[in-house]
Amino acid sequence: MKKSLNVLVVDDDRMMVKTICDILEISGFNCIKALNASDALELLSTNEIDCVLTDIKMPNMNGAEFFREIRQRDSEIPVVLMTAYAKNELVDQALIEGAMSVLNKPLDINILLNFLNLLERELYVLIVDDNYQFCKTMADLLKLRDINVAYYTDYSELDGRIWSEGEILIVDLNLKRISGYDLMKKIRSEFPFLPVIIVTGYRNEHQETIDMAISDSAFTCLFKPVDINELISTINRLIKYELKKKLGFRFNKKR
Repeated sequence: MKKSLNVLVVDDDRMMVKTICDILEISGFNCIKALNASDALELLSTNEIDCVLTDIKMPNMNGAEFFREIRQRDSEIPVVLMTAYAKNELVDQALIEGAMSVLNKPLDINILLNFLNLLERELYVLIVDDNYQFCKTMADLLKLRDINVAYYTDYSELDGRIWSEGEILIVDLNLKRISGYDLMKKIRSEFPFLPVIIVTGYRNEHQETIDMAISDSAFTCLFKPVDINELISTINRLIKYELKKKLGFRFNKKR
């Protein structure tokens, strides 16, 4: 059974912490409370924390300074900032340095819950490519990194499939009976928010199609032979992009 997320909630306003934690716990998440950054850092060292939600304006150590301390200890843990101020230079700097996003007080709790629900989902990657060896090799390497994978050498096997959040489609542009671009458009006509990574072994020949696919919201294109480390990095970047979208954060994708 998959464990619930552990969310560290940090704010010098005791009632704010209690209110947020009550709502999150009713929604199935585990909450760990802290009223200042120093106590929160101790809790980070003694607990398995999946996400940090912190106020930006706190005495002694503000939220931006707290975020930097977290990053020195754990470069991956998602950190979401809270503020009651429309414009805050501390927030802007923390976002530049890698904080997930900022939520304005009073919090829109639905935005926070949507973000945490996606963060909690297990990642599932689906590969569509006529080349069985490519599919199997990529799948085996991803499974070694504890990523759930399924692959299809016949795109028709996807007919009728229901896609859900937490799934990523990797599709080759050069399929035999349909172009990967047309397959992407077909699937996304029904599931417009499905994250898609395209791959191809024909960099020059497919440049126009690559540009169209990116324009139609494919996340990026990787070129064969695909380096597994580049693929993992791209998947991680895509996950962060999708999580930030849940928080209403907008930024430009990089190819």
